[in-house]
Amino acid sequence: MNLGPKTPLHLLVRTARLRAAFTLVELLVVIAIIGVLVGLLLPAVQSAREAARRMQCSNSMRQVSLAMHNYHDTYQKFPTSQTSEVAVWSVSILPQLEAASVADLYDDALDWDEGVNLDLATQMPTVYQCASNPSAGGTLSGNGFQTTDYSVLRNATDWDKYESLFQRNKFRSMRDIIDGTSSTCMIYESAGRSDWYVQHRQNPLSTGYTHTWGTDKPAWSSSGNAGWMFSCAVDMSPSGGEMTAVYWSAGNRVLNVSNWFGAPYSFHTGGIQMGMADGSVRFIGESIAFDTLKAMTSINGGEVVGEF
Repeated sequence: MNLGPKTPLHLLVRTARLRAAFTLVELLVVIAIIGVLVGLLLPAVQSAREAARRMQCSNSMRQVSLAMHNYHDTYQKFPTSQTSEVAVWSVSILPQLEAASVADLYDDALDWDEGVNLDLATQMPTVYQCASNPSAGGTLSGNGFQTTDYSVLRNATDWDKYESLFQRNKFRSMRDIIDGTSSTCMIYESAGRSDWYVQHRQNPLSTGYTHTWGTDKPAWSSSGNAGWMFSCAVDMSPSGGEMTAVYWSAGNRVLNVSNWFGAPYSFHTGGIQMGMADGSVRFIGESIAFDTLKAMTSINGGEVVGEF
C-alpha cells in the first residue's frame, strides 16, 4: 500500500496498528528469551534465599554463644551438657536468651522427661532452630518433643575422655580453655534430628523415628544435645528397599554425612556453622582435615590450629 500525504486518516491508523503487532516468530523469540532469563534468575534467587537463611542461622548461633558467655559472667562457669542435679545447657541459658518464663517451667528436682518438664520439651525457643532445616522446630514421632538443630561437644572424640568444653557433670570456665577461645568449638550444627538424614536424603527408616542419642525420648531440653566428632563412611546401596547405612570411624568424612547420634550435620551447602568459644561463628567446610577439626574440639590438647 502506497501511503502519501493525501492518504485518508483511517488508513494511516490501520497501517500503524498492523505494524505494531507481533508475528508468531517474534512472539516465540520473546518467550524464549524470557524463559532463558527466568532460568538464569531462579538459581540466583535460590542462592540469595539460602544465603539469607544461612545468615539467620549464624545469628541464632551467635545469640546462643552470647547467652553462654552471659551465663559464664553470672556464675563464673559455663553450663554443663549433662548432670543429675541441674538443667542441661539448653535449659540453663534460657534466662540469658530472654526466655525466663520458659525456664520457670523447669523443675531441677526432676529429670527432663518427668512431670512438668515434659511441657517444656514442647516449647522450644525459635533461636534453637536453623532456618535452612526444612522441618525446623519439627517434633519427634510419638511424643511431640521438639528437637534443636544445635549441639555442644560432650567430648572431643571419645565419650569418656575429658577434653572438651562441655562434659558430663563438669563445669568449665574460660581459664580452662588453654588452647585459645578463637580456635575452640563451643556449639555446632546437628540439624534435622526429628528425622534421620544421610547425605541430605531422608532415610525411610526414620518413619516413626522416636529417638536420637540412644534414648527413646530425646528433646531440645534433654542431655541428648551433646556429642563428639568422628569420621564416617556411608553405604548407599539398596537392601530390602532404599536403605542407607553409616559406619562410624570408618571413613575420612566428618561433616554432613549423617545427623545420626548428633553428628555434625547441616542443610547448608558445603559445610556447617560452628560457634567458637570467643563468641564468633565460623562456617566450617566439609573438606576440613579431621586432625584440624579434632584440635578445635579440645580445650587443652596443645594443638596448633592453622587456618580453617
